[in-house]
Amino acid sequence: MGDPDKGGAGNEVQGDTADSEHARRRKETEDTGFEKTVYYATLLSTAVSSVFLIAPTARHRIRFRELDKRWIVETANRLAIAGLVFLAISITGVILLISHVVYSSATAAVATGAVFAAMLWFWFLAPLAREARDDD
Repeated sequence: MGDPDKGGAGNEVQGDTADSEHARRRKETEDTGFEKTVYYATLLSTAVSSVFLIAPTARHRIRFRELDKRWIVETANRLAIAGLVFLAISITGVILLISHVVYSSATAAVATGAVFAAMLWFWFLAPLAREARDDD
């Protein structure tokens, strides 16, 4: 047997070990179907969120001199709410994907559920509860 440091037979063993280590790492980092689906859905919901959240500004810039305030305000409200819904989906998707890849499925479920619940409460349910209370 040759000296592994001088190009002897030992390098073949090291090469095989390195190849198997590379294959193991590659397999570990390959996306699952679940991860690909979450990734793509998150990407799309982020794009849709951006469209909805930026649209009111564009509409205002284009229509504000036309004295179309009522239309601007009404549509801006609806677009902002829709944008927040898609932003919540996007944030939830990011938390789910990263937690699933880095930690376990259980951790991913808990983290995703907690973040989703916080957004649901602070962004939607608390304001609706306040509105219901004000109507009484």
